[in-house]
Amino acid sequence: MNLQSLSDQQLMQYIDQIFIKYDRDRSGSLDIAELGNFFADLYRCMGYSVQLTYQQASQAMAQIDKNFDGRASRQ
Repeated sequence: MNLQSLSDQQLMQYIDQIFIKYDRDRSGSLDIAELGNFFADLYRCMGYSVQLTYQQASQAMAQIDKNFDGRASRQ
């Protein structure tokens, strides 16, 4: 799948699908390991082979986690 050719609505649907795929504990949010896998899959779909390190996933979490609970929610 080439994410660059998707409309905004299609992209959001895909993000929702991949979020569910990596929300293995079905908590409605992703921990750092789940977030790293989520982004790796998202990059792979854009044609990049990227595996995020724990540090990179932590940095992404710091930008996403607005309530400082250590989790990235779907909202």
